[in-house]
Amino acid sequence: MTAGEVMAMIGSRSYVITLEPGIREELLIRVRTLLDAERPTEMPYMTECYRAELELT
Repeated sequence: MTAGEVMAMIGSRSYVITLEPGIREELLIRVRTLLDAERPTEMPYMTECYRAELELT
């Protein structure tokens, strides 16, 4: 993922979207600063999905 893609992903999270504007902006600035300083070449991303079936008797 590029830095821009990471920023877009973080910015799209509901818990980030619902932050007060000033807090959200500060968070995104801190994330961008970290990305610029560290310049990661890989960022593992795992999604876990669970499925349950309801059996009616």
